[in-house]
Amino acid sequence: MKLSGEKGDLIPRDEVELFKKIYVAYTPDLVATAARYVGMVTAEDLVQELFLKVWNQKLFLCVKASELKYFLFASLRNACLDVLKHEEVKQGYAEYYKKELMMEILSCSEQPFYYEEENDSLNTLFGKINQLPPKCREIFLASYVDGKKASEIAKDKSISQRTVEAQLYKALKILRGALTLLILFFSFLSK
Repeated sequence: MKLSGEKGDLIPRDEVELFKKIYVAYTPDLVATAARYVGMVTAEDLVQELFLKVWNQKLFLCVKASELKYFLFASLRNACLDVLKHEEVKQGYAEYYKKELMMEILSCSEQPFYYEEENDSLNTLFGKINQLPPKCREIFLASYVDGKKASEIAKDKSISQRTVEAQLYKALKILRGALTLLILFFSFLSK
């Protein structure tokens, strides 16, 4: 498909040149702005999608030159907000499933899990959590299920922050192998 240069072109040469100028002038600032809110790769993708929309709908011809910058940045802001809202929803689902799994742990914390399969990583993790000393398990769950900081846990339990940190270290040391599998599980959920 010919864009410009010969008689009978599908797109007038001046439209292509105008679009190129707009693209070159605004792309760096748009990408930098979007990258403050989303990752660099996502920012570049959003800017490309924006310019594709601008090109396909010939918006660069419809919008006044004085309003073009505002239009581009407002459109990009809305696209960034959409991405952030989508990430928030994904994170919400991951948190929901994380809490559900941990509630299962809490409801069975008095008795050990029975394994249906020997190699089931979640059952292995739950079993190891159940095997933690009671205070260590409470501190671990408060930190990793409830999302509390060590200082908050120390205040709630009337113990020193250093004791909380030591108990968390002890729990993580015991659970290291099973937690690696859990991290993989939750990273899969959040995708």
